[in-house]
Amino acid sequence: MKDVFIIGGGPAGTKVAQELRILGFEGNIIIFEDRFLGGECTNVGCIPSKTLYNFAKLKILCKKQANVNIEINPSTIINTVKRVVNTIRKGIEYNLKQYDIKVENKIAKVKNNRIVIDEKEYDFDVLVLSTGSSPLTLGYKDEKILTNRELWGNYFDDFINEVSKGIKVLIVGGGYIGLETASMLSTIFTNSNFTLIEKEKDIIFTADTDVINEIKKNFQKNNQNLTILTNTTIKNITKNSDNLIVEYETPEGIKKEEFNFIIMSIGRKINNPIENLKTLEFDEYLRLKNSENIWLAGDITGGKMLAHKAEFQAKLVAHNIIQKKPTKRFTKTNDLQIPSIMFSIPEAGWYGLTEKEVKEMGIEYIVKKSFLSANARAIADNSREGFVKIIYNNRGEILGTHVVASNVSELINIPMVYNSETIVYPHPTLSEIFNELL
Repeated sequence: MKDVFIIGGGPAGTKVAQELRILGFEGNIIIFEDRFLGGECTNVGCIPSKTLYNFAKLKILCKKQANVNIEINPSTIINTVKRVVNTIRKGIEYNLKQYDIKVENKIAKVKNNRIVIDEKEYDFDVLVLSTGSSPLTLGYKDEKILTNRELWGNYFDDFINEVSKGIKVLIVGGGYIGLETASMLSTIFTNSNFTLIEKEKDIIFTADTDVINEIKKNFQKNNQNLTILTNTTIKNITKNSDNLIVEYETPEGIKKEEFNFIIMSIGRKINNPIENLKTLEFDEYLRLKNSENIWLAGDITGGKMLAHKAEFQAKLVAHNIIQKKPTKRFTKTNDLQIPSIMFSIPEAGWYGLTEKEVKEMGIEYIVKKSFLSANARAIADNSREGFVKIIYNNRGEILGTHVVASNVSELINIPMVYNSETIVYPHPTLSEIFNELL
């Protein structure tokens, strides 16, 4: 094995490359990335959004602890977000150079079991597909209809400046990305009004019911400028002067409302780089079906599209590439144990089965629940909202953990040490540094 080609320079692709070097691979490693190193997470997703989230937490902290209402200068937000993103991206570039990993800023595809670059076809020894995913849309196009790529990318400055003045914003999608966005923006920009529309019967409908109810309760209490409409669908979007007219259907009937911006957060689709192959099937070793030398890692594998899952898979793939016979598996159990985090205020996090799922499976179970209202640190922090809920089977094994609290992202992995095969610390958190050491 002389060369490893990697298509995609996001969390999965860069991690595969670095892990191969750590495991002793001495051949050429080339990453093909046509946009930016670090992928959507670093540049137009996790990192810019969590930087904004810190401003929301700061505003809440000042109000709770000192009864002081602060206003944050839009230019401070814009400059800080850009500085953080650039710092992390430069760190990725530096690490790749240190590991002697080459990066080509080119579009790469796969055709007839060969890699295609600049319309020329090349053979490869090993190929890793880590091409990530793209945001779904409803098909409407306008400069004021933003996916994460526009919101945190080219339109970020304009949007932050406008929302700081007081406008109306519609957020479409009540999953954790839409709710994070709603929570952050409505907390920081209290002179703007936000509406979130979700087509399902409830927000984050895949989460445990207790998590859903707690999140809704806190939104109603703390975010007076946010309206959440569930069981509601977009019927049409038109333009009126500079604003957008949205026609939507609620259980009460059809309504029309004018908004200055629309943010789309309705899900993502995988980026498939293989021509004439509509469905990517792979085995438990993350190897493409009917192939000995094409591997997959990250969002392209479907399921939970999370950076920490991508990096976990990347380490498995690197190990399997090095071994003559692959041994590291990624199973449905592994996927269940990958924690999901919603960076709202307060945060929510979960992994494993929900109580509803356990009931439907006919498993005998026990629920233990503890509330933050009686926790000494939560009292000291004046952040007593939330709970910890753990579901056990009759053998005392943890089936699911569901938490709503401040800093859940740093706590969610603690129960995993008891009986989980997989311990993956979520991104972006301080605790994820242990991913490099354990």
